[in-house]
Amino acid sequence: MDQCYKKPGFPPGYFKNNSTNNFTTMEEFTTNDGADADAAKEQSSNQSSTQSNHIISHMSTQLNNSKDKGELYLLSCIRKSFDWILDTGATDHVCHTLSLFQSFKHIKPIIVTMPNGNQVFTSISGSIMFSKHLVLTDVLYIPSFHYNLIYVSKLTNVVPCRLTFLENVCEIQDLSSLKMIGVADLKAGLYVIRSHAKSISRPLVDKHFNKNRIGYFT
Repeated sequence: MDQCYKKPGFPPGYFKNNSTNNFTTMEEFTTNDGADADAAKEQSSNQSSTQSNHIISHMSTQLNNSKDKGELYLLSCIRKSFDWILDTGATDHVCHTLSLFQSFKHIKPIIVTMPNGNQVFTSISGSIMFSKHLVLTDVLYIPSFHYNLIYVSKLTNVVPCRLTFLENVCEIQDLSSLKMIGVADLKAGLYVIRSHAKSISRPLVDKHFNKNRIGYFT
């Protein structure tokens, strides 16, 4: 009959007579436990790596498919867009096309830092006219820019107007007459003004032009 020694303890000489078997048994348990732990760690590491790769892949797909990123919109202007973007962080109005100026003059060359960090020189400044109520002054001519900027703070300092930023549109209202003198639509996180600057080299409107359809203001 087998006897249980768990509570009272093992009798003298028990480990001596069974030392080899006990050592082998303990070694097997230790080896098995270590192997199981290593296997569990490896499995956990593989799962974590798989999950991380899945998350990164999912985020990359979302970013690549996103249509609401301002960066994508700016990159789409690489061929020079004639849109005008309302910018609260700029320091000056900027235009890349000289023919859009109603008038311009040569100024002392100044350095302008571009969005990519590069610095360029400009020596021409002038006026851009959207309508008789909306005229930009001291606009810098920088042909290396691929889009046109309206510096909001500078606009409100010269033109007595109020800009109201809503969810998908920005309304530009004349303070004296309270009339709407401009509208900018939200595109890829940027407010792009609907009106086009009146060119001095070619007419802005042709016979097929629909003013009401694009929100043109006079």
